[in-house]
Amino acid sequence: MSSAPEEPAQDIDPKIIAYIDQACQATITTLVDKVKELINQQNENQKRWNEQIQKTIGDQFNKLEQVGLIDNGTNSRESLTNEEQNNQATPATINSPPETRDDQGNYPPIAVMSDMVIDPIPPKNTKNELSITRNKARKYPPISYTTLKKLPVVQGFTNPLAANIESKRLWWVANWTEGNKVIEMLPGKPNLTTRLWKSIAFGAYIELQEFAYKNMKAIAKFHHEELPLQTSEGGDLTIWKRPTYNRFIDISEWILAFRSYTEAVLIIYKDREQELNFYCDHINNLGIRYDFTAVMAYDKDRRLALAMDRDTTLEKTSMHQLSKEQNLIDHVRTGVMQHGTTEEKYASIGIGEIIARIRNADEFTHASYARTLVTRSEGASLTAQGLARKEGKASTRKGKTKKKN
Repeated sequence: MSSAPEEPAQDIDPKIIAYIDQACQATITTLVDKVKELINQQNENQKRWNEQIQKTIGDQFNKLEQVGLIDNGTNSRESLTNEEQNNQATPATINSPPETRDDQGNYPPIAVMSDMVIDPIPPKNTKNELSITRNKARKYPPISYTTLKKLPVVQGFTNPLAANIESKRLWWVANWTEGNKVIEMLPGKPNLTTRLWKSIAFGAYIELQEFAYKNMKAIAKFHHEELPLQTSEGGDLTIWKRPTYNRFIDISEWILAFRSYTEAVLIIYKDREQELNFYCDHINNLGIRYDFTAVMAYDKDRRLALAMDRDTTLEKTSMHQLSKEQNLIDHVRTGVMQHGTTEEKYASIGIGEIIARIRNADEFTHASYARTLVTRSEGASLTAQGLARKEGKASTRKGKTKKKN
């Protein structure tokens, strides 16, 4: 069988080709025009939004200048305006995710409050390669010092971080009235009394028990029960009930209280974030290795030393400080562990020796605990004497019985 001859391919009519090309070109042109229109509309909306934000910032500056919280200069306003323009988000394009397009109506959240009062959360510190502490997310935004009056200059400090903190502390000491107004204007902050805010701003020693959960609830409940009294010289006196707090039971209670304390401190001193996070992890590690009472005594001494010496921080910086800390913890732990909890140990030790040991470790024991030890020792001695008398009487009776027989 012979196959049929193949027919030659027929050429497409040039008119049909021209019609198809024209239709494709018109479709592409229409799509490009739609995309350009969408981008232009997005740019216009973003421009109006930025103008509204800048207007809000200007209004806030005008209000603050009237109150007198900041200087009348315009350098800070111009710097914030330039920073706001540099931080503007780029307009969404056709390749952007659906949630950022204009047709979805989802704009990135931008705070209405100006940067006069609050700063955005700073990036993590990537320059310090020796740091092993991870910066935790802040619950409250910090105060910005760029728009406030000029900070005083601190000289003679060897620690740069301590010098920066001291400069801000001196500003609070000199401008507490204005600073207290700034704190009251913060949109987000812990509900603390004015006394606590002032202690934090002045860098004074604070009992961490005040930041425990139960005590924070009490502060929120009785926050306005402080009674201010005006004096004839223009000052004021505040009367409040002196609180009494229980000791921390374990390291978990201390960590929760210290985190609440850290959140309040970082509002005023945002540069202490790395330091406080490191110290919290450090005390947690000490609580695992050493006696809890010894660690709490060390924590109080460390924070009290910080309030007495401004040129230091809670972050360890030298091997000498590490060795000194190790010796202190070991000494405290030895003083506590000498008084174990077994009755057999106290029964075998004289009362005078127990009292002498308690006096040597009186910084880490309670008077009630000492009285308990003495009572137990006396009871054990009386019990031993009673047993000896009974044994003596029993042996005497046995001897008399043998003689009679």
